[in-house]
Amino acid sequence: MVEQLRPEETKLSIYDEPVVPVVVIEESTRLETLGRHLRGVLKDNLNYVQNQVQGLVNEWIRVEQRVETTVKQIVPRTEKVFPGAFYILVSGMAGSIFARKRNVLFKIAAPITFATASSFYFLPKTSRSVTFHLLRKFDENKVAKAEVAQVKNRLTDVASDISHKVSEVSEGIGAAADKQKAKVEVLVEEVQDAKSKVTDTVSEVIHETKKQVEKVVENSKESIGDLVTSQQQSTETEVLPAVNSVQENSSVIVDQGEKSA
Repeated sequence: MVEQLRPEETKLSIYDEPVVPVVVIEESTRLETLGRHLRGVLKDNLNYVQNQVQGLVNEWIRVEQRVETTVKQIVPRTEKVFPGAFYILVSGMAGSIFARKRNVLFKIAAPITFATASSFYFLPKTSRSVTFHLLRKFDENKVAKAEVAQVKNRLTDVASDISHKVSEVSEGIGAAADKQKAKVEVLVEEVQDAKSKVTDTVSEVIHETKKQVEKVVENSKESIGDLVTSQQQSTETEVLPAVNSVQENSSVIVDQGEKSA
């Protein structure tokens, strides 16, 4: 049965129906995902390489600045490096030429000696500055060496304390082990004594049991012998009358036969 529609339900609205927004969900393909991953990996590696290169550049700049500062501290402004450095180089070459027919040590030491001696002549201020700088570095190294020696001494003391503690612990462990060993030896001796006692007791019991068995066997033999003799005597007493009666019967039968004959 069809239901009748109401008038308000059949009346159409004068306004447009609301538009439902359409939501489009985009799903990336496998190729797009792989490309995004590769792009991220390449970007990370590129950033890492850039950071490393920038770090090397910064380190090179710091080294250059340190060298520049050291050179400015060592080389005085009132003294020109050239042509004094050229003369020092020529002096070192002259030292190598002078020592060409000498031994290896002299060949190594002669150029250095000639160059050092000529440097104090051609570049005296620079040479003194270099000498003072090396001495200061040596003093700094001496302080560092002293600190290292102190640390080493502390480590040595700590190591000696640890070795002492370890020796004490090992001695304690050895003493405890000796005590336990002594206890074990005492227990072993007690077990051996108990074993010997048990062995002696078992042997005595076996010996007594053997004696009792022998006695029982002898008694059994005697009783069996008495029983056999009594049986023989009873048998003889029963058999002899029967034999006599048989003999008498046989003699009577023989007599009767002779008479009938």
